[in-house]
Amino acid sequence: MSWQSYELFRIYPPFFGENYSILSILLILFADFVLNLYFCRPKIDKRLKHFGVVLLVAMLLVACAETKYVPDGSYLLDDVNMKVDGHYRDMNGSKLKNYARQQNNVKWFSLVKLPLHVYSLSGRDSSRWHNRLLRGIGEPPVIYDSVKASMTVSDLQMYLQNNGYMNGRVELWTRIKGKRLSEDFRLFPGTPYYLGDVSYQIDDPIIRDELRLADPRNQRLITGRQFSVDELDLERKRITRL
Repeated sequence: MSWQSYELFRIYPPFFGENYSILSILLILFADFVLNLYFCRPKIDKRLKHFGVVLLVAMLLVACAETKYVPDGSYLLDDVNMKVDGHYRDMNGSKLKNYARQQNNVKWFSLVKLPLHVYSLSGRDSSRWHNRLLRGIGEPPVIYDSVKASMTVSDLQMYLQNNGYMNGRVELWTRIKGKRLSEDFRLFPGTPYYLGDVSYQIDDPIIRDELRLADPRNQRLITGRQFSVDELDLERKRITRL
């Protein structure tokens, strides 16, 4: 083993945990191989050297457990999904996900939680500068909060009712694997409600003329249109502005 491997053992033990596992030793030996490529074999193709470095970084990130800083009895919020029972043109999965009170850690290219991995590379000694640096540029694990999950269910229920699905319901399903937990919010909208007769009772003829109610294009509330609290609120604001 060369001096580079010794330095990795001596300086960066937090990267591999308190006790060195077989994987840790293999990683260090591979790091020793990559360092030797760079410093001891200058004639090696640069593309091979770069590939070795990229592979080493990837192995380091994979080796660092995402749940390293997840306390016992808690769960890492691994994923948040919105599933709608049926096909509804007015329901978009990405829009619904904005109602979640908690979002899982950021994924790069929708695949790897790189900021979380970088954070997990840090050791537990916050007095060391490299640990503070890694935590500063990384992202701490998002710990599942059951209270926020229940609030999300309530928000989604309100969303359904505000868009005319008065009998809609929302269920929360969770999937646990080790110290990871995934949330599945399942929406069952049912049949929407539509506007029936719409009438305006305005005694002042001047205001009635200003609203131009004779032309349906000036009204936001139209018979047969799906009920929406947003449309109702916009019409109320239009009237109060006069």
